[in-house]
Parts: sequence; structure tokens; C-alpha cells
Amino acid sequence: MLADLAFKRKWQNKCKAEPYDKPNIVTGANIQVCWEKFARYFEVELKEVKLREGYYVMDPVKAAKMVDENTICVAAILGSTLNGEFEDVKLLKDFLTEKNKKTGWDTPIHVDAASGGFTAPILYPELEWDFRLPLVKSINVSGHKYGLVYAGIGWVTWRSKEDFPI
Repeated sequence: MLADLAFKRKWQNKCKAEPYDKPNIVTGANIQVCWEKFARYFEVELKEVKLREGYYVMDPVKAAKMVDENTICVAAILGSTLNGEFEDVKLLKDFLTEKNKKTGWDTPIHVDAASGGFTAPILYPELEWDFRLPLVKSINVSGHKYGLVYAGIGWVTWRSKEDFPI
């Protein structure tokens, strides 16, 4: 929630000189419940990419198409609650980079690294999902998925101080 609030504040600061509509976040329909809570608590529209039979993660093509001038970020999950599958953050970055070039927008990516943030660097070191990708501005991991901490405990880190305007 803190990462998303930072995206909202950064978006609001950028839009102060011009009128803007309600901010939104694009995610897959396989998101954890905290995303729905964030959208409700902080008045951000949640745009969910619907899943389809045999493909249970966010489709990066559909996600990029849902992005508009009011999108504060696109959230990709590294370790879906449904099946543990990783979303293709690199492919999402490619489609968003192209859309950003065409529109002049600067839509960032947040990686909800849930459980995958702890395992991907070890099991798949060649997998590009993190700050190696320039549009990835923040990453969170969920310590509670591994036990020995309070339920809901997690951590978030940002690419740079400029990406955390609070």
C-alpha cells in the first residue's frame, strides 16, 4: 500500500498544473487482496486484466492497452497466489516502454514480488523482473509467506529517492 500511495502522490504532483481524473492502477485479476483494499481506501480505480482458461497471470499486452493518462502504475506479481506463477515483467516493460514513447507518458511498474522476490534471484538469476528494468520503480516482498513474522508483514524498496515522493 505504501508503494502504491507513493505512485499516487507522484502522479498528483505531476498533474497539479493540469486537470486530472481519478487515478487508476492496472493489475491482473489474480492480485492479492491488499490491492483491492488500497484502491478502496485511497480512492484509486482498480483496472483488472481478466484471466483466461490456461493463462492465469496478467497478460502484458492487455495490461498495456488498459493504461491511460491517469494510470499511476502497472503492478506485476512475482508469485501469484493462484498458482505461484511469475508474471512476465520484462515483456510488460517492453510494451509499456513502447506505449510511453507513443503517448509521452511515464507509466511505471511496481513488482509485487510476494514470495518470488525471495526465490527468483536464486532459482532464476537470469530472469529480468527487478531494477535491471528501467520502468520498475518499486518492489515489495511478503515476509509473512515464510512464517516467523506477524501476518501481513512485508517490505518495499524503491529504485531511487525520486520515486518515493512522500
